Amino acid sequence: MFTKKVDLTISCSLKDRWLNETVRPDFAAKFLPDWYKNLKPSYQTKNAWGLQYDLPTVRSCYGIKKTLTNGLIVPMWTDLIIEIKPDGTFTYQLSDSNRIIETHSKIQYGDLYQNSIMLKLVSPWAFEASKPLHAYITQPFFHINSFTDFHIIPGFFNFYDLHNTNVFIFVPIKQETYKIQIPVGYPLVQYIFTENIKLKLHHQVIPQEAYDSIHGLSRISFLKTFDKVLKFKRFLKK
Repeated sequence: MFTKKVDLTISCSLKDRWLNETVRPDFAAKFLPDWYKNLKPSYQTKNAWGLQYDLPTVRSCYGIKKTLTNGLIVPMWTDLIIEIKPDGTFTYQLSDSNRIIETHSKIQYGDLYQNSIMLKLVSPWAFEASKPLHAYITQPFFHINSFTDFHIIPGFFNFYDLHNTNVFIFVPIKQETYKIQIPVGYPLVQYIFTENIKLKLHHQVIPQEAYDSIHGLSRISFLKTFDKVLKFKRFLKK
């Protein structure tokens, strides 16, 4: 039985007009990789008696197609180089000097992925959704078509209650110094929705004050800030 699609509109806001007109979040289907577009849906083979017949390629795989076309992708908004040293320290350079990277102390995540460091790529985008529907955050495995030295930290998110689109990554600490390079336009992160939705995207440039009001989450409490913000928001809407 088919379920009716739920309309969901996401407003993608930022304060930089040039970025909105060049490299911006869009439907995952618009980032279809060449390997997929060039692959035929079937190929010919023969049985033991020489009879030819067709078999499907992964182009016909329902799961892969749905993953490639579900939700939206945020491409990297600037060129990025990170250099990681054997002692766990790192340096970085962004082509856009207005952007930053932050880090989380090991004490915050304990033994999760030992011998690695957690970095936060501070995104210029703020998303506001029309409904509190959850999306799964993940690395666009099929879109990038290569193994990387960094790993997107997955999780669930809804842009009705939270609006920042910062990307958290783990990078391994190796025995030798090495570099990670992420070019502008690279399909960085994918938001896959768990509901059957009809997604609409609205891109807009907004003033600094309006941007600050939706992008940040004030730390109103030492612990469980998000849970408390949700509680107060729900109370005010009653």
